[in-house]
Amino acid sequence: MARGVPSVPSPHGFGGFSFPHAFGVADADSIIASRGDLDAVFPLASVTKAVAALSALVAVERRLISLEDPAGPPGSTVRHLLAHASGLPFEGGAAIS
Repeated sequence: MARGVPSVPSPHGFGGFSFPHAFGVADADSIIASRGDLDAVFPLASVTKAVAALSALVAVERRLISLEDPAGPPGSTVRHLLAHASGLPFEGGAAIS
């Protein structure tokens, strides 16, 4: 468990970069291997927000989209979505833009 990380799978095919290796284990309580399992499934939870934001900003940098492009509910832009200022209210009802 080097550096306190039980397992670190690598991304595949991001920007032409591929590093098909994993290090560590999926269960920190039963460390029995020094290499991770490439087929292990990990819950990403809120990590997907950072991946989505990075992907959107790479597209902006490459001029494929603009932060002011419409996205999501009417009146919302890519900028609103990245700032979490657009979406659905907890109570249901109309979308927030």
